[in-house]
Amino acid sequence: MSTMYVNKVQELNVGSGVHIPGHPIQIAYDTKTIGNDTNTQGVDIAYLNVSTVGGFGSAVTVQSLNITPKYANSKILLEWTGQFRMNMSAGGGGLNGFFGKDGSNLLTVGGNHDAVLFRYSDTQLSGMYQSESCRWLFTAGQTTQMTLDFRVSCYNSNASLQLSHDGIATLTATEIAV
Repeated sequence: MSTMYVNKVQELNVGSGVHIPGHPIQIAYDTKTIGNDTNTQGVDIAYLNVSTVGGFGSAVTVQSLNITPKYANSKILLEWTGQFRMNMSAGGGGLNGFFGKDGSNLLTVGGNHDAVLFRYSDTQLSGMYQSESCRWLFTAGQTTQMTLDFRVSCYNSNASLQLSHDGIATLTATEIAV
């Protein structure tokens, strides 16, 4: 095995970038400020209440972004971080989180396994704010613009969700060279 020492890596063709496997090529992100009051200035999401039960097709879109991959064989790391408040009635309840690509669910395993985020709780945790984070890695498969999103729905009719606490929610897509 040889070792190469360099002081500078420069692209051969201007604007084409340097393709080093395992390293980021580009990052796209969407950041939302979550506020307690719909009258608060600078708030992107205030009191987003979700009571929809079901899978990807009935889920409410929380955030979305566009990215145009430079290489079809690149990997895209999609990440969402934010806070939820779950309100449960008797019997407990939960939430499902989904990642979408151009209007279709990225996870198509079926059943309850098509959600990238699943949180279930009994009524003892009702009303507590919970910080959440989820991620999914997939092959870009195209070099044209794609729309990526994060969606949520309730697991059952015993629950409702709120994004209504001070904080930040971020959806990030990182293209990684292969």
